Amino acid sequence: MADQTGAQKSSGLAVPAADRVRSGLSPGVLSDIKEVVGLSWEDLEGVLGVSARTLQRRRERSENLTPAESDRLWRLLHVWDRATEVLGSESAARKWLAAPHDLLGGDSPLERLDTEPGLREVEDMLTVIDETGAA
Repeated sequence: MADQTGAQKSSGLAVPAADRVRSGLSPGVLSDIKEVVGLSWEDLEGVLGVSARTLQRRRERSENLTPAESDRLWRLLHVWDRATEVLGSESAARKWLAAPHDLLGGDSPLERLDTEPGLREVEDMLTVIDETGAA
């Protein structure tokens, strides 16, 4: 997977380098991410902000994701990497990503990754968890 994203791995998935995000990530990374993070195709559609048909077309035609879609996917990989580090396991990170939180207005961290402010809120939550040990 590091070949497709052009980045270093730290927790099993690679966080893409800026130039790879700008040029668009390969749709081949989607299946790997879906499996490792434990997401449905519907979850990925939400994270990327695309319809099921658009996602299917990108995969069938091997079209790279757009820079905006790649950036959204980077947010997910960035949070996944940090969550597995802070929470200690992929299993705990999967559960945490999917669970609604009062601090996020009842949204799950995954649901907040569609915007930069949402990403900051999720990162702040992980920092608090890391510093206090409270999940």
